[in-house]
Amino acid sequence: MSSDERTRKYVARRVGEGLTTPEVMRVLKRYVAREIYPHLVHA
Repeated sequence: MSSDERTRKYVARRVGEGLTTPEVMRVLKRYVAREIYPHLVHA
């Protein structure tokens, strides 16, 4: 969450919307899982 500019902007926006940092981390983890899963299944 601290190295990628896009992620920092996303975190700032979501925290501004009222989410807590752990909630934002959960959303980011789900996003990563959705992106990676098809590659694992078709490998």
